[in-house]
Amino acid sequence: MREREQTALPPVFAAACVWGRRDAVKVTLERIGALGGGDLSAIETTEGMLPSVLGPVPIPQPRTIDSRELEGTADRVKAVVRVPQSRRGELALRLRSASARHVAAREPGELRFQLDPKERI
Repeated sequence: MREREQTALPPVFAAACVWGRRDAVKVTLERIGALGGGDLSAIETTEGMLPSVLGPVPIPQPRTIDSRELEGTADRVKAVVRVPQSRRGELALRLRSASARHVAAREPGELRFQLDPKERI
């Protein structure tokens, strides 16, 4: 548990995985305040302040995809946003709001998130 506390990882801290098209993920991270000096952009740990976002890192293209679908998976990334457990609900609301805005505005590209992911970290 001490290692998890030092690195700001669950279960000591709450986390959300955000994935999809690179530009959609970046805009979402900015909207929720996790990038650009926003109020969720840094997290305090026993080792000092750390960036709250890990990534974004590329997601490999699926091997079982045909050429028609290949173009839409070319620039997919994922990022992990970490917050104190006390701000877990706030992170969920911000992500839900950003996702709804993305869909309602018909912004291009895939955008998904999962709170407290088990296999994505």
